[in-house]
Amino acid sequence: MAIPDGIKSIGDCNFWNYKNLNFYEYDNAYYLGNEGNNFIALVKPKNKFITSCTVHQKTKIICSGAFEDCIALTSVTFEGDSKLTTLDSYAFCDCFRLKNIVIPKSVQKLGYGVFCDCDDLKHIFYEGNKEEWEKVVRTIDWLRSPEGKKDEVYDDLTAYYSESKPDCEGNFW
Repeated sequence: MAIPDGIKSIGDCNFWNYKNLNFYEYDNAYYLGNEGNNFIALVKPKNKFITSCTVHQKTKIICSGAFEDCIALTSVTFEGDSKLTTLDSYAFCDCFRLKNIVIPKSVQKLGYGVFCDCDDLKHIFYEGNKEEWEKVVRTIDWLRSPEGKKDEVYDDLTAYYSESKPDCEGNFW
């Protein structure tokens, strides 16, 4: 299976049960791609108990539900000059221990429930400026729980944007 370079989204696919696909490995994740780029779509972690993952610089999409139920995941890092454009629906759903995430400036779309039920998530950092953040397509329920829980879960969640890197020790932007 080859993923075309211009792909914007893969949709609601679960790749856990596909044994005959030729996945490419990088850090703690499996990817699908093509001859020119093996890392177009991050489709799943190596297992549901990883604690960290570095996303390859050439990745364009983190697929729907890719890290869903990774209950030990505390850190996601995007390599510099990231090509990531899409965080699909439920990409990080139920990652209970994820506290902070830095979204690359290249991201153009955040799908439904991307961070749903990430109970410890306190800070979302976006590497671009305010105008760029406002252009990111975010579904109305990009933070909402799939069960429709009240938004009080996210009362202490703060989203930041800036062109400089955050300091997750307290000096944000």
